[in-house]
Amino acid sequence: MARSAAQACAEAVQCFIKGKVEEAVALYAEAHAADPVHIGALRGLAMATAQADRVDEAVAWAVKLTIAAPEDPMSWATLSMLFQRQGKIKEAEDAQAKARVLSWKLQLGAAAGGETGAAGTPRSGG
Repeated sequence: MARSAAQACAEAVQCFIKGKVEEAVALYAEAHAADPVHIGALRGLAMATAQADRVDEAVAWAVKLTIAAPEDPMSWATLSMLFQRQGKIKEAEDAQAKARVLSWKLQLGAAAGGETGAAGTPRSGG
């Protein structure tokens, strides 16, 4: 039986922690194949490929992450960090500015009793 995206991501995190970066990349890729818009898989692929010094590939994953989660400040912060590693300072600053604005919006929404969670997704009832 195939692993779910969440299961593959959980295993990938453990591999990443243990320094088994290529195994983590493979597991994140498995998670992505199971669910192409799984935020954890996309973020994991961006971070793990960056750790493996495949920064161009990491940027490509981070761009996909911002498309899948355009209202998530961490998506844009991840892209910013990777642009910095490429030496693309203007692009890094633009992505960081986007992350900052989204973070402020989330903070204002939370302060006003907004109806969204940390990544701009609806909160569960309760």
